[in-house]
Amino acid sequence: MQKKYELMVLVTPKASKAEYKEVIGRVRKLVEATGNICLDYDMGIKDLAYPIEHNDTGYYHIFNFHATGEKNAEINQELLHDTAVMRHLIIKVPNDYDFTVVMEELDKRKNESKEA
Repeated sequence: MQKKYELMVLVTPKASKAEYKEVIGRVRKLVEATGNICLDYDMGIKDLAYPIEHNDTGYYHIFNFHATGEKNAEINQELLHDTAVMRHLIIKVPNDYDFTVVMEELDKRKNESKEA
């Protein structure tokens, strides 16, 4: 039975925009191979809470998707070996988790940060 998951990927800021898109494209293919994507959201470059690999910023990207738990191990293994991915995290989200509400909140925050 498929369940709901969220994957956050943190890509090195040293990657060019083209390299970033290539990395996210590879991640998207991995996720699509395991299930269907409900939300594919580019959060842009953000400050980190603490330096990672001597970087103070990173590209954040979120995927919400439906999949079986076994397939998440494959995604995890691939991302562990990708040198452009500084960190990633896959979490299982509750069944009543509404992906559209998450996207609306992310868009709201993005607009607020542009205004500041």
